[in-house]
Amino acid sequence: MVQRKIIIEKLKEIVDNKITIIADSNPLMFIFRPFIDKAANKYICKADKFLKMIEEEDGNVDIENLLGKVTDNLIVSGVKEYSGMSIGNGKIAIGIPGTDKSIVLEANDIETFKQSLVK
Repeated sequence: MVQRKIIIEKLKEIVDNKITIIADSNPLMFIFRPFIDKAANKYICKADKFLKMIEEEDGNVDIENLLGKVTDNLIVSGVKEYSGMSIGNGKIAIGIPGTDKSIVLEANDIETFKQSLVK
């Protein structure tokens, strides 16, 4: 069990690292990074709202168990498109508006995220 706030902080770190990789390799992405950060924060806020619904009374979430199941489902599911996101075939890709770039979280990223939370 991990505190919801810690989960969100770690998620922000992972997404920020992914954005940094994209922005460092593309001057246009670097210029528009504030917009990209804002869009990413909106997705993170949605994740936070969802976690609030499933957290225990003490603020903990059984994230290790849940992320294990999410990873398993992500690997076997086909790709589906959801308002700027594609999910399936082992990855989650969040499109960056106005570009052909995406922030991509693969199944191994989720496993690394899980391990960082439960150490």
